[in-house]
Amino acid sequence: MRLITLILISTLSLQWSLQSHAKSQFTLPPDEDTTHSDLQPSILATATKIVLKISSPKTSYRLGDKMSITISSNTECYLTVLDFSTSGNANILFPNAHQTNNLLPANHKITIPNHKFDIKISGETGVEQLWAVCKIENTPPFTPSYDFSRSVFYSLGKTAGFKSQYRIPPSYDAQQEAWVQLSIGIGE
Repeated sequence: MRLITLILISTLSLQWSLQSHAKSQFTLPPDEDTTHSDLQPSILATATKIVLKISSPKTSYRLGDKMSITISSNTECYLTVLDFSTSGNANILFPNAHQTNNLLPANHKITIPNHKFDIKISGETGVEQLWAVCKIENTPPFTPSYDFSRSVFYSLGKTAGFKSQYRIPPSYDAQQEAWVQLSIGIGE
């Protein structure tokens, strides 16, 4: 009786494994309860490529204008937005002191800034580069944590120093994270 049971379990596991690979997606064996604690959310989320979109209502702004950006993803992921300013600084725009929860639900748009504050264009004229990264795991891409006690945004220092330390965008697995860039012109 034990031998038959073990063979039956092995056959079900093999069938489940073959179904998963053949369809290139995560499937459960027939009559399997989907509430098992051993099913990791990251396994379910990696069945598709992350598609991340970033946009702004305008392609260029004048000094003193208020700026906003909108970001969405087809997959639930943890969002970080990096700004390489025209004045040569690298800052984390999101999360920030007013928007600390960086979980971006699937097919949901997030606007930066939210209703609690504004982002006014300042500094020098030129091209502002924004990079958005969304990751399946909640691990900040550049530092272990962000400290907003001194400023709304977290500073990563000078752009030149930051870019010499990190490759933007890095090589990455498109099922685990996505990177997109938005360039915005800044004029007088």
